[in-house]
Amino acid sequence: MTSADQILTLVRTALNEFDERPLAVSIRRAIRIASLAGDSQVAVRLAMELRPSDGDPKANGEATRRLMADPALWASADGPAEAAMREYLSDRALDRKNPESLIAGHSLSEIEYLLRALEPELASGNVSPSSFESAARLRNVQELARYRTFAYLCEWERRFGYSSINDSIFGGYKAVVDRLLSVHAPDLVERFNTLYRRLNEAADQDHTRPAGEELSQALTTCRRILEAVVGQVLPAQAEPSAAGYKLDQASYRSRLFEFIKIANESKNVSAATTAMAEGLHARFAAFDKLTGAAYQHDPSGISPWLHRARPGPHSPVRMRAFAGSHRRAVEARGGGSRCTPVDANASAPDPQGRRSRGVAPRNAATRNRLGGP
Repeated sequence: MTSADQILTLVRTALNEFDERPLAVSIRRAIRIASLAGDSQVAVRLAMELRPSDGDPKANGEATRRLMADPALWASADGPAEAAMREYLSDRALDRKNPESLIAGHSLSEIEYLLRALEPELASGNVSPSSFESAARLRNVQELARYRTFAYLCEWERRFGYSSINDSIFGGYKAVVDRLLSVHAPDLVERFNTLYRRLNEAADQDHTRPAGEELSQALTTCRRILEAVVGQVLPAQAEPSAAGYKLDQASYRSRLFEFIKIANESKNVSAATTAMAEGLHARFAAFDKLTGAAYQHDPSGISPWLHRARPGPHSPVRMRAFAGSHRRAVEARGGGSRCTPVDANASAPDPQGRRSRGVAPRNAATRNRLGGP
């Protein structure tokens, strides 16, 4: 089962049981899915619905930060955590037209407790206006969270339903290529494993440190894999090609294009395959040059590239696909309390670090309490 299949299973389980489970359970499931899917803004936003009013702000912030695909963006003014905080403050504001409005700062578990406490008064029919208003406001917070969570789950089901189909198609080709590599070029399998290890080492290290060495080694491994694949389909030859290009060991690019010309009887297919190979080689060379230059002159430019870029044309998956496009030739050669307004200063931390519960000011003190960016 691919990662997309696993996420899709989690999404459908959450949707199928959405009306049978408590809201907090569905939101925890959604946070897990968002974290796995890399939807950092959604993960952080939903986590704010569950986070209790108390607790150390720094620890609260660190716990939420771990949900992000790129924790380095936690304090970014344009990052997903800041966007999630703005959305939370707007959703919870008692008066959205007033930037200084107080907010309903309860977690969903606290809201559930408060609504249960208000039930006897509401059921008696002798309910005060303030109690009725508080109950209505708390239920509105609940229903807004329920609506948003359901919408996120539906969007993920659509997205990963497509991804699952895509993975099932290309996963079959990958399995065929893996079998061919293990039979005809077992050393390439170990090189792919080495490549993955290098990328994981770069991704797992501190994001503030340069990852140039790991990336440079990974790209060197990519080049060796490409050379080895070309060596399997067209070994080095002393004689040049009919067009006069060298086909020796160092000229693996020329040997690649010569093999494509020989293996494809149709000129149109040969031209299309050559164009794809040229694009692959050009992009690979560009990334190689970019990484080498960044590592030598501006190491800090490496880590952001690694943690933000999607798998590119030089990635192991694409290179495996390239190898698979010529598998027949290889075989032929054998080779992620009541809601009553209080004074704005009440939510600011006192000297002992205690904090008020309930309605909080829509300002920096609220961000601090929530452990926000």
